[in-house]
Amino acid sequence: MRLHSRCILAVLCTVLPWLSLQAAEAEPPVPPVPVVLRHAGTDPVGFVLAGSVSQALGSTPEVTQVSETGVPRLVLIVATVDGSVEDPGKQTAASINVLYDADTLPLNGYLITGLVQVCGITRTEACAQEIVATLLAAVARLRTSHPELAATLLSP
Repeated sequence: MRLHSRCILAVLCTVLPWLSLQAAEAEPPVPPVPVVLRHAGTDPVGFVLAGSVSQALGSTPEVTQVSETGVPRLVLIVATVDGSVEDPGKQTAASINVLYDADTLPLNGYLITGLVQVCGITRTEACAQEIVATLLAAVARLRTSHPELAATLLSP
């Protein structure tokens, strides 16, 4: 190995650990956002979708599922109806709404975002991932647009 290459290697071995330590100190880990999942609907595909959303939330480190009351939280409402009159039980039409809520707020809190989705029985897991992605996008938008509300979601 040439002297020049050894010098570069020595500098990298010295500087890289320091840089990674600086990066770790610069950004402390963000605690997960508390989320309540509510499902309204009696259709079978809607039940499967709600279960898939619950599982997807459970495996998403940016959020944690909490009870209905207590800390300020986001509420993910998944309202479903059978999506096919001709062939019932094959798909669900879902209305998804994300709300910011706290016990001190009137009514059901502040609407952050919403969407409507049709999901077939074979796509419930993919639909659930799309719903969680929408929730995470709403969290990012809340942190940017209303940091004072987002900060309350991170309080112990």
